[in-house]
Amino acid sequence: MVPNITIVHYPWGYEKRITYKKLDLVQYGKTLGVDVVEVASIRDAYRYFTGYNLITTTTPIEPALPKVFTSILENTTNLFIDNATILINNTRQCLDKINPFYRSGINTLLNKAEDEIEQARKYLDSGEIVLAVNTGFKAVYIASYAYWLTQTIIDSNNLDQLVNIVNKTISSATAKLEEYENKPLTIGLYDIIVAGESRLSESIQYYEKAMDDIKSNDLGSAVDDLVYSLWKAKSIDTWLETARTQYNSKPINPGRIYETTITLYGIAESIVSYAYTLAKDLGSTPNELERALNQIDLARKYVAENNTFRAIGSIASAMANAIISIHILFVDNNAVRQELCKKIEYETLLDLSRLATNNTIPILPMYYIVYGMELYNNNQYLNALASYILASIHTKIIEYSIGKNIIKPPEIKPVENPGIANTRTITTTITKTETVTPKTPSTSIDYSSILVGLVTGILIGLTIMYLLNKKSKQTQGLPQ
Repeated sequence: MVPNITIVHYPWGYEKRITYKKLDLVQYGKTLGVDVVEVASIRDAYRYFTGYNLITTTTPIEPALPKVFTSILENTTNLFIDNATILINNTRQCLDKINPFYRSGINTLLNKAEDEIEQARKYLDSGEIVLAVNTGFKAVYIASYAYWLTQTIIDSNNLDQLVNIVNKTISSATAKLEEYENKPLTIGLYDIIVAGESRLSESIQYYEKAMDDIKSNDLGSAVDDLVYSLWKAKSIDTWLETARTQYNSKPINPGRIYETTITLYGIAESIVSYAYTLAKDLGSTPNELERALNQIDLARKYVAENNTFRAIGSIASAMANAIISIHILFVDNNAVRQELCKKIEYETLLDLSRLATNNTIPILPMYYIVYGMELYNNNQYLNALASYILASIHTKIIEYSIGKNIIKPPEIKPVENPGIANTRTITTTITKTETVTPKTPSTSIDYSSILVGLVTGILIGLTIMYLLNKKSKQTQGLPQ
C-alpha cells in the first residue's frame, strides 16, 4: 500500500485527504525497465547489492537476564506494589475531606492503580519480570497521583511539600550517579550510568514542566508531573543496586564511547528530520514523533554540554521513536510488526553472542530484549518493536566502544549466482587507530559506516516488510 494524497482547495482553506492504493512493485518496476527483487532481510539485500554474503560464525545467544538482576527487578516490583497499596489506602481515608464533586475522579484513579497492581502480580507469577516491574511502576505512579491530588485539593499548600520531596529525591539520585561516573568505566557501569542518566533526565524534565504548571496555576498537571518525576528518580535505585553486584567488569574506553555517541547523534538528527518531513507530507503526526523531537532537542543540549551518558539515552530514545513513527506512517499491520520484531531480535542476539564469548554480556540491551519478548508475547507489538530497537542501538554502542580486539566482524564471502551483482574478491586491511579522551572529538575512528549500517538495516527492514506485505501519558511510551 502506498499513500495517495489529494488536496482540495476551498475559498476558506483546503482539505488534505490521504488514501492508500495497492502497488505491485515488481510489475511497476518492469514498466520502468527495472528488475525489482523482493528480499526478506538486510542480509539478502546486501547480497543482491554487492554479490557477497555476510557470514556469521556465531549463533544467537539465549535471551535471559542474570539471576541477580531479575531478583533486583522482582524486589523493585514488590516495592512498587507495596508503596502503591499504602498510597491507595491513605487516599481512601482522606476522601471524606474533599468535595464530592472530585471523589468520582479520585476513585477512578484508585481503581486503575489497583488494576495495575493485580496485573503486575500476574506478570510476577508468570515469570515476566520486566513487564512486572514496568506495570508496578505504573501502579505506584497512578496511586501517587491520586494521593497527592487529594492532598492538594484539601489544601493547595500541600503541593509545596511534594515539590520539596521531589527536589530532594532528584538531588540524591544525581549525587549517587556522580559517584559511579567517577569510577573506571566498565560494561556494567555503562549499563547503570546510561540507564540511570536516562531516568534522571526524564525526571528533571518533568520537574521543570511541573514548575511551569505551577506558574500557570495548573495544579492538577503539576501534581501529575511531579509524581512522575518522583518515581522516575526513585527507579534509578534499581540500576544502582546492580552496581553493588560488581556484574560485568570488562573495561570500556570512554573515548570510544564519546566518538560513537557523536556519530550516532548525527544519524539520529537525520532520522528524526526524515520522520518529521514524512509526517508533514502525509498530514499526520504520531505521538512517537513528538517524543522523538523532544528527545533530539535534549540530545542536542547534552552533546553541547559534553554530558555523554545522558546524551546516549536521549539519542537512543529519539532514534527509536522516530523509527517507530516512520513505521506507523507506512504500516498498520501487526503481522509486519511481528516479523520485524523477530528479525531485529535475531540480529541483536547475534551481536550479543559475540560479546558473550568474552564474558561481557551487557544487561541494558538484554533488558530491552527480554522486555521486547514479554511485550511481544502479550500482543503489544508496537511497544515490543520499540524495545527491540533500543536493544539493538545499545548493543552496537557497547560493541564499538570496547574496541576491535574482542569484536569479530562478519566474514564476507562471495556467492555463486548472486543475482544483480557480480562475484569478486574483497581484500581488507585493518589499521590500528589511536584512542581519544572523552572530551576531544576526533575523526581518527570512523564508526559512521558501521552505525549507518545498523540504522539502515532497521529502516530497510521496515520498508522491506512493508513491501513484502504490500498492505496496506507517560507510561505508554518506551520502556520505563
